[in-house]
Amino acid sequence: MRMRKTITGSVILEVPEDQERKKAAALAACLTRALDPNKVRVVIPFRAAEARVSMIDVSATKEEIRNTLAKESGCKPEDVRLGEIRPARNGLGSVWIRGPAGALRKLAPAGRVAIG
Repeated sequence: MRMRKTITGSVILEVPEDQERKKAAALAACLTRALDPNKVRVVIPFRAAEARVSMIDVSATKEEIRNTLAKESGCKPEDVRLGEIRPARNGLGSVWIRGPAGALRKLAPAGRVAIG
């Protein structure tokens, strides 16, 4: 494990040779339990990708969309970021999502996901 300091004064702990990110996840879980979450933020960086989800019913909330997409893709809901739900001409909505690249790759072949 390597420790680096960033320009902003934060500390980065790098776990080399951890392709499956299991060691990084275990370290993050230990640090989260040991440190005060109000003072320290523990995150595991990931490669992000963006996609647009369309044909969303206007009654769907951002929380429902986030939870459904996270469940279908196999990632955590807090890793999925959503833009504003914008209405389309057909009366349905669309939203830009940003999340882990591997998780969004799992959603693409599905084509359609039932939300709500």
